[in-house]
Amino acid sequence: MSSTLTISGLELAFGARTLFTGLDLTLADSAIAFYESALVRDPSFAHAAAALGTAYVELSENGAIPADVARVRARQATSRALDLDPDSSAAHCTMGHLEAVLEFKIQTNLYSADIGRNSVAVVDVITK
Repeated sequence: MSSTLTISGLELAFGARTLFTGLDLTLADSAIAFYESALVRDPSFAHAAAALGTAYVELSENGAIPADVARVRARQATSRALDLDPDSSAAHCTMGHLEAVLEFKIQTNLYSADIGRNSVAVVDVITK
């Protein structure tokens, strides 16, 4: 497993995860910047690269970043993580998602009549 040997890299990755888990999309750019800074401090920090890939996927699915841009960035970060640590479960999970899911859409309001009036959310996933 390739983890960081620098405290500053670990602090940046932890800060990014803290921002990202709050699910406040206004903080998404800051979380991405923290992960990228962690990788600048320690280019061999596989976990930060894997988390960056995951962040891009999740932000794309929530509409915060255009899917075509986010998927390219997610694939780059995830490939980097796998190059650094071929056993990274986080990177394999994200790469599997990138390979399997073509389009992802969540509809939470303004439902069409065919969905019904009692739904909480509708998730559409188109696989490759």
